[in-house]
Amino acid sequence: MKPTFSIKFFTFCVFLSLVFQVQADETTAMLRLTIDGEKISSGACLLSTTDFSTAQFSIVDENEQLLEKFKIIDGKVDWEQSNNAVLGAVLPNGTIDARAISILSTAQGKKVNITVRTHYGPNLLERTWKFHVYIDVIPQLLFGTIEDGATQVDLAYLKELRTVNVRYKTNPELVKFKVVKGMITVKGLQGTGAILQNGQLHIDAIRLLQSAKGKEVTLTVLYKDPSGKETKSTLVFTVAS
Repeated sequence: MKPTFSIKFFTFCVFLSLVFQVQADETTAMLRLTIDGEKISSGACLLSTTDFSTAQFSIVDENEQLLEKFKIIDGKVDWEQSNNAVLGAVLPNGTIDARAISILSTAQGKKVNITVRTHYGPNLLERTWKFHVYIDVIPQLLFGTIEDGATQVDLAYLKELRTVNVRYKTNPELVKFKVVKGMITVKGLQGTGAILQNGQLHIDAIRLLQSAKGKEVTLTVLYKDPSGKETKSTLVFTVAS
């Protein structure tokens, strides 16, 4: 093998390895937000009392390892449909400016959209990342019209119910929550009834509720927000005698 061919072949192999590395990084990379050290995924529901001054954006791989080849150029922060003339900014070091902190702290019941631009690698390839969070969007566990703490719930009405929902009642179309699983118990009765992944009541749950006259009923549901975070919610009421 001639030396010149060996050099060319080696150079070609190095080039291929760089291409594959770029493709791997592009595939596994994700925009990550941390607030006060806590990892926040896109779609998370946050409270306006959160200390957004500690917000930090970075690009990480699937193992949450920092990908230093991605350099943040800039970014924009604003709540959806606000039409603000002045937007909050993501700075090159991954932090946010005072305007962005104010937007996040005051956008109660809103979806806040964040766009971040990065450069990648020696060729400074540009990529745009999208991220969003919901501020003070606290869902409720809904079982027909029955509210937590209700008394004298009509048994005939209860027997007609077949579905449990988790919803942000103020603006149901803003965000969708998914029921993972749940359980129904009736004080004084043996056994439990399952709430299925889609919020449907299992036949055992329906039968249990049909025998709940004059008794206390507890619904416990595990649900996901759009970020995938799981939260437990409980609804307790008493059926009329």
